[in-house]
Amino acid sequence: MQKDTHLAVALDDQLEQPVPTATIANEAFKQAIKAGFAEEDIAAVYKIIK
Repeated sequence: MQKDTHLAVALDDQLEQPVPTATIANEAFKQAIKAGFAEEDIAAVYKIIK
């Protein structure tokens, strides 16, 4: 899922249109990956923020 949020943030850069929710979600997914939850879905984000 981080791949998808990363694409949204990259499109933000191209279009100069802010997408704050996608940016926050992308950061959360990056933290989940660093914590070892790379193979999990959105539940990985929950595990990081709980």
